[in-house]
Formats: sequence, C-alpha cells, structure tokens
Amino acid sequence: MVRDHHDRTQMAPYLRLTCTCAVVASSGRANHAIQLPVSHHHQLLSMMHLSSGQFASGSESASRRHGAPREDLGSTPLHFAAAYGRTDELQRLLRSGADPRATDHAGATPLHWAAKATCAAAQREETIWLLTTGNADIDARDGLGDTALHWAVRTGSAVGVQTLVRAGANVRLQNDDEEYALHRVSEIEHPKPGGEIVVTTDEETDKEAAVCLIVGALCSGGADVDARQLKSRTALHEAAERRAVFAVGALLNAGADVHARASDGCTPLHYAVRGIGWYNPPSEMPDKAIASQRASRQICQMLVEAGANPDALDGTGRTPLSYATSPGDLEGVLHVR
Repeated sequence: MVRDHHDRTQMAPYLRLTCTCAVVASSGRANHAIQLPVSHHHQLLSMMHLSSGQFASGSESASRRHGAPREDLGSTPLHFAAAYGRTDELQRLLRSGADPRATDHAGATPLHWAAKATCAAAQREETIWLLTTGNADIDARDGLGDTALHWAVRTGSAVGVQTLVRAGANVRLQNDDEEYALHRVSEIEHPKPGGEIVVTTDEETDKEAAVCLIVGALCSGGADVDARQLKSRTALHEAAERRAVFAVGALLNAGADVHARASDGCTPLHYAVRGIGWYNPPSEMPDKAIASQRASRQICQMLVEAGANPDALDGTGRTPLSYATSPGDLEGVLHVR
C-alpha cells in the first residue's frame, strides 16, 4: 500500500517501468520470462518477489530468511532495489529522499538485503557501497540482532563481507545469541535447521574459496577468531559440530584454539565426534549420511593434527572417544599423533 505522498514519490520510477521479470526455479535458472506493463506498484513488487524463487511463509522471521523482502511486511522500494542489486533505481530513490535506514517489520534495513542481494558480485559490491556512502547505518541490527555483516557471512558472499569490512563494519558486534559474524561462517556449508536462507556464494568463487575469503576478511578487520557466543562456543566449536570442513580448515589456518572449552567443558573435538552415528554400516546409510560421517571423520583428523587432545575431559568427565558409538572405528583417527 502506498502510504503517503513521499512513498508515491519513491515509487515513481517503478510506476513508469515496463519490466521483464525472470521466474527463477529453485535451481537458480530462469525458466521463462513475463513481459508486464506495470500500472500498479504492487504488481512489480510481486514480480520481483517471484524472481527470487522463494515464497515467505508470512512470519517476520521467515521474511528475513527467505530470498526476497515483502511489501506486506514493511519493505520499502529501497529494500527491493537493494535486494536485487538494481543500482540505477537505488541511486534514483536515494536522490529522491528515500531513507536508507528504514526498517521492515523484521528490523532489516536495505543494507541487510544488499548484503545478500540476488545479483552478480559486482552489483552487490556497488549496491552495498552506494548505501554505506548514502547514510545507511552500517552496523544496524535487525530484530534478532544480526547486522548486514552477519547476513553477508551466512549467505557466503565474500564480496559482500569484504565490501562491508572495507566500509568500516564492526566485526566484533554480537547478535541476540551473542554470535559474532565469524560464528555464522559454518552456515555456508550447513545452514541451521529452520534457517531457510539461500546461500548465494559469489559466482566466481566456490564454497571453499568463499569460506577462506570470508574468514580472512573478518580476521583482517579485527575479528577475534576465538570469540565466544552465548554458550561460550567459538566459531571452531560451531564448525566442528556442523561438520563444516571448509570452515574448520579456514579457522585453523587463522589460528583458532583447538583447546577452547565451551560452557559444557567440551572442546571442538568433542563436538566433532558427538552424535555422528558411527554404528551404521555404509551399506545401510543414505548418501547424505555417509557424506556427513566422512566429513566428521575428516574434521576429527584435522583437529588432532592441529594439536587437539583426544584425551581431554569435558564437564561430565568424558573424552571425545567416549562419544563414539564404535570407539574402535575412531581410535586410529583420534590417536594419530
């Protein structure tokens, strides 16, 4: 709904626009296009929403996780321009007085959406730069306390992270779970359950390269590689538990402490072993479970080779090996030193 004259002024470029919107399947490929003369701004906004290939559930948390902002949840035209990397429209809106600090109902600003824009890396970089130089609050937090930097990290946008860090984003800000942006790096490989956000690594990088670039950018920007979140977990704890092989490797290269203890007394090695499900023979396991098992085994080996103590006791007096259902299967990995 256009709420006032100022909003109608902001929408003017869209009302004049005849657009071709690609309807993108979940694979990310355009299946077909629709040529549409836009006579009402909500039609264009709906088409732009369709181009993400994601349909939000209607909740505020879903709005921030899915692939597009939504008008009915308070998104402004500037949010949409930022989300799709439409730099020409974004500049026009900013010149006409659009507020780069406006928030949707989930507390996200246009800069949050720019951090995970569904566009080429160069467009994403320009979009972020236009907003940060156009009076956007670079460290604004959404309803869950996440900054644009948190969003850029969890979607795997190395260009987004690098651009935000160069523009002065504070890498030491925590969200409501006391997570730093660095804690979110493991989500590039394995999103949290219920976190339906789409990973949009830049087209010129694969996930492994993106993870390395992101960890490097955050650490060069002053991030503490061993910073703790709400449960005293480090980013290495998170990566080990989530079987994020690339993140574990990048964090170890950045000097992460393999002896760090979470609030339950566990080291990253405890988390790498716990709940793996080693008791299933490969012939009875689905491919995804086999891949997870291999990743966990690889992470255990990486941690031990980096100096992790396989005999370390957690808060309940248990060693990492004691969490393996079939200890003999892991014993050789955990005692390679």
